[in-house]
Amino acid sequence: MEREVDAKAGRQAAAVGLLACGLLFLTEQLIKGQTNYSAWIIYCVIMCTMELSRFFRLRKKHDLINGTIMLVCTVIFLALYVRRLV
Repeated sequence: MEREVDAKAGRQAAAVGLLACGLLFLTEQLIKGQTNYSAWIIYCVIMCTMELSRFFRLRKKHDLINGTIMLVCTVIFLALYVRRLV
């Protein structure tokens, strides 16, 4: 039962994190006219870790696919972030 509660809490935390990233993105876009990639990097890393951890424990193919997608998103946002710094 405790694992189910932890899993549900993790999913809810991820949803709230997505909402927070969306609000940060929208606010910065409207006020400054630029995009905040750092929030998306953090969110994607968290989601990637969650999905890949699930895959290594449960060996479900969709967890691997979701984790890989989040890893690719992380790399894209990181590249955009570094590009802005340079």
